[in-house]
Formats: sequence, C-alpha cells, structure tokens
Amino acid sequence: MIGFELADLRIFGVVCTKHPGFAEEREWRVVYSPSMYPSNHLIRAIEVIQGVPQPVYKIPLKNIPEEGLVGAEIPELLDRIIIGPTQYRLAIWEAFMDLLRQAGVADPAKKIVLSNIPLRQ
Repeated sequence: MIGFELADLRIFGVVCTKHPGFAEEREWRVVYSPSMYPSNHLIRAIEVIQGVPQPVYKIPLKNIPEEGLVGAEIPELLDRIIIGPTQYRLAIWEAFMDLLRQAGVADPAKKIVLSNIPLRQ
C-alpha cells in the first residue's frame, strides 16, 4: 500500500469533498496526479477541449486480474444510464444502445432510463 503524507491527504480532501447538497448523487471521482503517483495503465493523449489543446489521461476499462483489478469492464461496472432532461433523449438513447452493445452489454435497453424531469428552457 502506498503511504500518504499529510499534504497528500489535504489535496485529496479538497479535491474529493462534496457539498452536502449533492449527497444523493452517487458518482465516482477519479483523481490522477502523474507527478505524485504515476501509472502504467492510464493512457496520455492530447485532446482539444473547447478549442484548447491539453493533456488528458484515459482510463482503459479493462480488468487486470493479476493486479487484483476486477469488475472494471463496462458490462460489470455499469448499473444504469439516466438520460435527461434533454430535447434529444431518443437520439441519445439510440447512441447509448449502440455503444453498450459494442461494449458487450447484454440487453442494453434494461440499462438505459429516460428521465421524466422536464427540460427547462
């Protein structure tokens, strides 16, 4: 196990603390600091985001059982996808259906939920 310094814990605390008003959102957060804790598994790429070229690190969603990482592939990892509110819900639904099929998810329609929250304009 990697030992953490007090400064590391402060950084992780600031980056990972969530406002109590968002407690119902149960998302994962991934924080990667290649200078502090480099990884051979993440893939560095240059992407243009809103016109700005910048480095991004991609996480291959692959199991690495020899290192104790299992359950990381899409069919195992995904509980559900909630779409909405958006005016393009059916187009997004169709796109996710195709992507989940490509990722090997059996019966992807059971994983996609269309939100009934109305779109505010």
